[in-house]
Amino acid sequence: MVIKANGNLRSNYTKYDGVFGGLWGLLTPIIISFVLVIIYSIVASLAGVTNEEILQLVPVVYITNVLVELSFVAAFFIYNKVTNTNWVVASGIKQKTHYLNYAFAVVLGLALPLLFSPLISLWEQFLVLINYNMTSSLAIPLNNAGDLILALLTVAIIPAFCEELLFRGLVLNGLRGMGKWASILLSALIFALMHTSMEQLPYTFILGVVIGYIVYMTGSIWLGMIIHAVNNGLVVVSMYIDSVNGVDSAVTASAGWGDVGIAVLSTVIGVGVVILIFWLMHRFTLQKKDAISQNSGADTIVQGDSNINESNSSDDKKFVMVDGKPEPYTEVMDKKTRNMLIATIAVGVLLLLIDLITSFGV
Repeated sequence: MVIKANGNLRSNYTKYDGVFGGLWGLLTPIIISFVLVIIYSIVASLAGVTNEEILQLVPVVYITNVLVELSFVAAFFIYNKVTNTNWVVASGIKQKTHYLNYAFAVVLGLALPLLFSPLISLWEQFLVLINYNMTSSLAIPLNNAGDLILALLTVAIIPAFCEELLFRGLVLNGLRGMGKWASILLSALIFALMHTSMEQLPYTFILGVVIGYIVYMTGSIWLGMIIHAVNNGLVVVSMYIDSVNGVDSAVTASAGWGDVGIAVLSTVIGVGVVILIFWLMHRFTLQKKDAISQNSGADTIVQGDSNINESNSSDDKKFVMVDGKPEPYTEVMDKKTRNMLIATIAVGVLLLLIDLITSFGV
């Protein structure tokens, strides 16, 4: 259901918007990359060099990364324009939150890559064992401070803003009507599939769940952007340190039971830290009045002469006010939205399979 505001502008997203936005999030970077490859091929032909030589040029790598990220923003604004939606209200871009939540976001951005690193390392070693072609290293130089700054801008800051605007601003907010955990898990899955990489799949899903929970509970996509940027930034800094120290970060299939034990222990600790931060947020910030408002899930939906108010209670119950009395209200996913969701996940899985098959050299 849709809220009307400012004349004909909608002020919230529907479940269909969330699913359709996810599909565009999967397809847009593929389309942009395809167009860029054609352009690069033409340039290579005119310059008398191979396509590989053009694609390996550092400026080309930077340009490609930035344009792909900007495609998410373009998809976001085009969709809002076509659907006549007030994106400022619907996305929660201006949603205020408790100041402590920004600190919690920074801590999560730092903790996640550190605590889940052994688990991801174990996953990468498994992929190497099955002859998956790893591509974890950045395709840009990290030899000096200038390289580090450019990498932080193009790999951490820009992606955090662009991807969060689409995947949490539109997709997660659109899926809110499905309930807290369904919307968080589905948006995280679509976000993970968007990376079209078996190598990144587990961690991007974990990251998507954590960011999704924070954004769902606070309504502020800025917190998601902070977690995303700090997370990516820490990874870039780590790669920079390895690069300047001449450390070989190539993954080898050498995991033993000790590595498995470390991965399990660090994952348990990681989950514990995340749960602790969530508890602290609930204890000290989410109970504040400014933490829950219309864009954090407390949507008011107009249906005939009745007002439907969705509360952010712990059990996520929804009620419809009938004759001044609350009655249980449940949203049902229509067939069109359900089919679009199936298609979106199918496209994501297909792209993942293509990555897997291509990696094996098939």
